[in-house]
Amino acid sequence: MTEHRVRPRSQGGRKSKGDRVPCTVRFPVELHEVVVQAASDAGYDSFQDFMIDLVEAARQAGIFPPARPGRLPIGA
Repeated sequence: MTEHRVRPRSQGGRKSKGDRVPCTVRFPVELHEVVVQAASDAGYDSFQDFMIDLVEAARQAGIFPPARPGRLPIGA
């Protein structure tokens, strides 16, 4: 019988960012180009990280867009 060696798990890679929810957003082409450039200019290597930081900064600054009357709620 041959001996099977189990390699220890690598400790490489990124540190966990905690629980996440997958979300797909369809940007207008022109806006996407502007946001990708802004992420690059800010030194982000992950568009996702930039978007999370951008939304969190807007939330903390209290500048989320106002309610839109007549619209169905998200998830309806």
